[in-house]
Amino acid sequence: MVRSNRMVRLTMAINRRTTWKLLLLSAVVSLLVLAGTLLFQAGRVAMHHAATCNRLEQIELAIKCYYSENGRYPPQYLTDRQGMLAHSWRILILKYIDIDLYRRYSFDEPWNGPHNRLLASEMPEIYRSPFVGPRSTVTQYVGISGKETPWRGTTPLRDQDMRSNVSEFAPDYVPLIWFVEVANSDINWMEPRDIPFEQAVAGINLPEGRGIQSNYTDGLPAQMKPFGCEWVPVDISPEKLRLMLTVAEQGKKGSVQRPLTTDETAKQPPP
Repeated sequence: MVRSNRMVRLTMAINRRTTWKLLLLSAVVSLLVLAGTLLFQAGRVAMHHAATCNRLEQIELAIKCYYSENGRYPPQYLTDRQGMLAHSWRILILKYIDIDLYRRYSFDEPWNGPHNRLLASEMPEIYRSPFVGPRSTVTQYVGISGKETPWRGTTPLRDQDMRSNVSEFAPDYVPLIWFVEVANSDINWMEPRDIPFEQAVAGINLPEGRGIQSNYTDGLPAQMKPFGCEWVPVDISPEKLRLMLTVAEQGKKGSVQRPLTTDETAKQPPP
């Protein structure tokens, strides 16, 4: 009987030790899975960061190619003879992104005309965010439109017009936001539409979809002039964001180019 009781106690002790070992092993495995998941997510975010910046840099390169050929930056859009919005700046720089697609686009009809609308499914990869599927025709790369921004309707700007409101020698210098990647866009890549200044200046990732919505929680990816791809923090002050979105007033008359006429912009020069 005594021997039987000893066996029972020994068995119970072994079971307790086994249970603790299993619990400890389970905890270690859970921690390893959690760490692996966090590392995977961090790696995925870093990969998306790199892909986003790569697209922004390629768009800037195409804009600079346009500038080199035309002596000015592309206007935000072109209008037809009736003054209706017809072609986006994304189309104007298409020549330097996909020359074949550019040649098939017709400036004789608006972006959504019967011929041009057939090209919507051929959106260049650099207009598509890494967060969006390959069949999307919606772009996430947009300018901030307004009379004080780099994107002001049919008026093209030159290098001397693209200056920050704060002197580059000042300790509080801020670069100029040129264009950005946004979330929840509904803008067709050919559509002559961007984000209005009044919406953008409200802030980043505000509740109820107000302001500029970013795909990232740590900030808004933006192409800065002159610094290239940078992240605008979500907690940026409204005053600083306004400075970064607006071009400084020019000291001399005529620095900003006059709006292009229909005859000047109805057709782009042949490649």
